[in-house]
Amino acid sequence: MSQNDYVKIAVQTFFLEQKQPFKDLNVQAVSGFRILQMPEFKVEFYLYLFNLVGETWGWTGSLLLSETELQAKLERNKVFVAYLNAAPVGFFELEPKNSDELEILYFGLIPETTGRGLGRILMQSVFDFAEEQNTSTLSLHTCIYDSPSARAFYNKSGFKFVKESLEETFYTEKFLEKI
Repeated sequence: MSQNDYVKIAVQTFFLEQKQPFKDLNVQAVSGFRILQMPEFKVEFYLYLFNLVGETWGWTGSLLLSETELQAKLERNKVFVAYLNAAPVGFFELEPKNSDELEILYFGLIPETTGRGLGRILMQSVFDFAEEQNTSTLSLHTCIYDSPSARAFYNKSGFKFVKESLEETFYTEKFLEKI
């Protein structure tokens, strides 16, 4: 798809952050659930994950990049994949903002796996990685089209509201028809 296949609209967006020390989410292991860093920058697998998790919420950011741009992004960022019984069910992507700040660009699980505590385990993995990297600040943004429970989840995970703004964002017409 090209940018011509998307509609650009102004979307209410919320920016949150959490400073070190990151909240301990007191997670318990779940049988068959593992989180592994994506070792190779495989564009096809990344796009599969991106669509698997983000299609429900209208994610388009990575879909708008050329293969070269996406490859460069994946080489710069860290992507961790969540597996349940060996099947990929979610991921998170971290982008370095400066020497001591990481932004959570994407974070999510497929809808069929939510409500089981897996999101907390996934977020604890974000915190653990950030601490290993001596990150002082984690930031993220979410919008009104994200999961209805996203902001509450981020707040329970220790993120604090920083600001709100209208951001120009691309969505597919198919997604906009559903909302």
